[in-house]
Amino acid sequence: GFFAVCNAILEDSDVELMSTLLDTIGKAIGKAIDKAIVYGKGIKMPLGFITRLAQQEKPSDYADTEREWKDLHTSNIITITGKTGLELFKEIVKALKVIKNDYSTDGLVWVMNQNTHIDLLVEAMGANMNAAIVSGMTQNTMPVVGGTIEELEFMADGDIAFGYCNLYLLVQRHGTQLGQSEHVRFLEDQTVFKGTARYDGKPVIAEGFGLMNISGKTPTTEVLFSPDKANPQDAQLTSLTIGSLNLFPKFDANTYEYMLNTKDATNKITATPSNKKAEVTIKNGETPVTNGQNATWVDGENKLTVEVEFMGVTQVYTVTVNKAAATA
Repeated sequence: GFFAVCNAILEDSDVELMSTLLDTIGKAIGKAIDKAIVYGKGIKMPLGFITRLAQQEKPSDYADTEREWKDLHTSNIITITGKTGLELFKEIVKALKVIKNDYSTDGLVWVMNQNTHIDLLVEAMGANMNAAIVSGMTQNTMPVVGGTIEELEFMADGDIAFGYCNLYLLVQRHGTQLGQSEHVRFLEDQTVFKGTARYDGKPVIAEGFGLMNISGKTPTTEVLFSPDKANPQDAQLTSLTIGSLNLFPKFDANTYEYMLNTKDATNKITATPSNKKAEVTIKNGETPVTNGQNATWVDGENKLTVEVEFMGVTQVYTVTVNKAAATA
């Protein structure tokens, strides 16, 4: 990401604002990596272990040489209802039965937000023989079974993700790069601050992870990510054909409005996205059209829309199709 700051603000600041801004970008990248490790979609970001647990069928790009794929969305995602105090912690310990660990000697990690962490501290409270209020839970360790508690604020209230993090493979493709430049916004007298990083990753042994909700709610298996506005071409088409007809103007990926004339009652619509994983939705008016199949025209004006969506970025191509009325 990047942002611009007026140079006058930088010059008049009583603190080292420039270094503070760069440090903040670095922290933001770190938070983004954490979020991707847990909930990443696996497209232009790591595949999160919760995302993998929620999969109900083997992805088409899952390699034959990988570990045997298993459906874990019912076994490793659980809900705990109506339990408090000691009974709640008993259920948390029982939840460890769902994860399988033949490969890790590292300790467990428990991921939750601050609210959930506080709720656990409260549920572990009691009074000792001196009538002093105590908690059977140290601040950053899960009682009985142990394991480090990590607070991540993108987790939903009541959700606790758990597992062995060394069963997750994270690859740094290109390390974090932070910088600033006055050239980009020279005329505006602004300095642009930018941060980049490239990572890939996935849970190599998905059975080593689990997700629970201790508030009786269905655990959250998907969260929003910021759209990838830096690469708009991923939400574009490389070609759009309507039968053998000629679009006007000639098709260009960066042109989004067209028209054509036809005498045909139907024509085959073929839309090819730039990114093969992009989702293409075609409509003739309000009628859905399957990509590669025919659209049926009425006499007069028809409005054909082709929507391309990828990672939160959407582009819509519009074609006005004018069909001549049939002559006797």
